[in-house]
Amino acid sequence: MNTRIKKLRKALDLTQQAFALRIGTSANVLTNYETGRRNPSSSVINNICKEFRVNEDWLRTGAGEMFREISRDDEITAFVNDVLSGESEDFKRRFIAALSRLSAEGWAALEQLVEDTALRKDAETPVPPGYSSRAELEAEADEFAAMAREQFLSEKIPGYQAPSASGSDDSGGVA
Repeated sequence: MNTRIKKLRKALDLTQQAFALRIGTSANVLTNYETGRRNPSSSVINNICKEFRVNEDWLRTGAGEMFREISRDDEITAFVNDVLSGESEDFKRRFIAALSRLSAEGWAALEQLVEDTALRKDAETPVPPGYSSRAELEAEADEFAAMAREQFLSEKIPGYQAPSASGSDDSGGVA
């Protein structure tokens, strides 16, 4: 389990101090877990799994995926609980409080604002000079990718010939 704890911490890009703080222990104790000098208690394992949404089977045995799948609803609930568990009056907390007081008309107005903002963002997507639209640019990128593919295959496969445009070449691209 010691290597999995360290692997998890590295995957989360946390220092030993930051990881230990989040699971309610010290960096020295975490070092002992990671080096195998000490095994974490069931409550520490539970803290790790709860805090980082870790698959307990993976942590204990290495079986399965590192992280538990989480539904969008559970993700939202965890976010709101995390924001509301703090005592500070930061923007996230004030925003959630404001959302909780919205009327049906307020929700409709907020939805319209979000949709308008998304449309403006799409409209603001720059198109490089020489192209009339993003679709034209993407079509040229697709053509370029196809040409690069054919060049790569011809360099790597002796005797490779690109399939004819009419599709009548039955050789599968190899002469």
